[in-house]
Amino acid sequence: MQTATRKEMETYELFHMNKGAGETSYAMNSSVQNTIISCAEAWRKKAIVQILCTSWPEKMGIVDMGCSSSPNALRVISEIVDGVYATTRLLEWSPPELVVHLNDLFAN
Repeated sequence: MQTATRKEMETYELFHMNKGAGETSYAMNSSVQNTIISCAEAWRKKAIVQILCTSWPEKMGIVDMGCSSSPNALRVISEIVDGVYATTRLLEWSPPELVVHLNDLFAN
């Protein structure tokens, strides 16, 4: 197991989210982020269809570089996965392999 450097610890202390439970947690205080996620849903769906119809990939990567411990963490990933499978069913194509990466801080 690696030991975090002083700089990594300072970064963690500066940028980490509050733990996933309790009154001050991100999970309990992320309604603004949820609203923004909702506003972008139509654009995500359009982008999925465009990607699949113009350059049929064998593999697709989905990355959330700001994931956290809240319902928002998996919502966008779930919508993208659902959109890929819905589009491929509609087109009667095999879906691409999906690779999902979730990360919050570089030291995680």
